[in-house]
Amino acid sequence: MIVYSELDGFKSNLENGKWTTRLATPVSIVSSTGKESAWCRTPEWTEVVDTADNRRNEFFLGEIIPINSNLAMVTYFVKVEVKDLTSGAITSSIVPFKVLDKQAYAAATDNSDIN
Repeated sequence: MIVYSELDGFKSNLENGKWTTRLATPVSIVSSTGKESAWCRTPEWTEVVDTADNRRNEFFLGEIIPINSNLAMVTYFVKVEVKDLTSGAITSSIVPFKVLDKQAYAAATDNSDIN
């Protein structure tokens, strides 16, 4: 699974003639009960440092999450947090997804009755 996050409103500082943005993120998959983590990146918080000649107005982060074949066929949630290490601001997003077996996937995507 690929998780793509677009960011704005972050702070950048001028350091050694370059605009520097410092962010940190944890990404995890939690079960529908929310009590257990099905997956989390190690290390949990990963720092992202970007330098540029011009101040950035937008930024994106991407994460590739391996989906393990032993996940139960239930609803899970991808949780992404982003902390601006310059301002201390934190934001997060939680997106649900379902794990389906081949039969359930085929039934969910069957368009044979559409003309």
